[in-house]
Amino acid sequence: MAPPAKRTTPTAPTSKTFGDLQGKFFDDEIIVRLIHSWEARNFKKGNLLMGVELLLIDRKSTTIQAFISANRLHGHKSALKSNRVYRLKKFMITPCKTVYKVASHRYGICFTDETSFVEDSEGLHELPAQLFRLRTYQELAPLADTGIDLFDIIGHIRLISGDNLDTATPMSVAPPPTTAKATSMLFLHVQLEEFLIEYSKRL
Repeated sequence: MAPPAKRTTPTAPTSKTFGDLQGKFFDDEIIVRLIHSWEARNFKKGNLLMGVELLLIDRKSTTIQAFISANRLHGHKSALKSNRVYRLKKFMITPCKTVYKVASHRYGICFTDETSFVEDSEGLHELPAQLFRLRTYQELAPLADTGIDLFDIIGHIRLISGDNLDTATPMSVAPPPTTAKATSMLFLHVQLEEFLIEYSKRL
């Protein structure tokens, strides 16, 4: 009697990443996650819909900004779902945006009539769901009111319980460590800007 066949689990297919982009057009496939999308409108022309902007991330945690023009939305808009995995191929490579940026990649992506953007199974791929861009106040301050970068949430560190990164938090105010490695701890309290605004409205 033949031995039973061994069951195997699917492995994540290898694909290109945003680091492989070069030239003006890219035909190869990239596995991406759609972090979120939003409409781009021209308020100077009666709120005219220009298209939809996308923030995409690949398996190497690299983000890039993509754009679907209004005349091509009919083939993609209904399929745009945040936090879903997609197979993306056949698109135009453009220089990165100079205003309203949400990614630091030197290139951007523009959908063409040949672009394929098809949802794929989540279980076959390991892609991050978010990417945090951490900047100092000195880096953020010059960007205020310039329209260069867009930020989803802006926050600041309000309280640090502990002397510094090299000194453990006093155990009288910190919970006991759960493992032997957790002998040095630093506790942070992050105050989000949106909560500050909401709190100020109540005063």
